[in-house]
Amino acid sequence: MTTATRLRLLSRPGCHLCEEMASALQELGLAFEAVNIEENPVLASEYASVIPVLFHKDTEVARAPQSPRTLKRALRRAGVI
Repeated sequence: MTTATRLRLLSRPGCHLCEEMASALQELGLAFEAVNIEENPVLASEYASVIPVLFHKDTEVARAPQSPRTLKRALRRAGVI
């Protein structure tokens, strides 16, 4: 992941919405770090019902549900693409 991008995707294994957002990011050619919230009790308690959640640096960019089109719009608003 490049330091300029710094995207972080909060997700959990087996989450189809998480897989869809990860796939959409890959299709856009964007590098990201996938963070399994099940490995962090604080993140799990805060985000369990709203994953996936995408952050750029420390700012939330998008959360479920997102279509590829609305995700792209959110990334543009955040200045990522």
